[in-house]
Amino acid sequence: MASLTELENLVAERTREFRALKQRAAEQKVVGEPVAGAGLVQVDTAGRLVGVEFDLRKVRSLDERRLGRLLVDAIRAAETKAAAVRDVLLGETP
Repeated sequence: MASLTELENLVAERTREFRALKQRAAEQKVVGEPVAGAGLVQVDTAGRLVGVEFDLRKVRSLDERRLGRLLVDAIRAAETKAAAVRDVLLGETP
């Protein structure tokens, strides 16, 4: 028969494994954010930029500086959304 300490260690180990699985699952989610109708940025819930797509017809009509600001704003918004999704997936919301 297992001792109380052995059972507690097993529970702690399974809890760590479960958290690791949840973390890996959360990192595989991707959030998209439009770039002012000219494209889309994608960020995963680990905060990594995983994609940028542009509609070249629409991008050509934008000033480079404006496009740069719009792109940075979209990335920041996607990061914020991705962090919120990650928190929900990991059960870290208040």
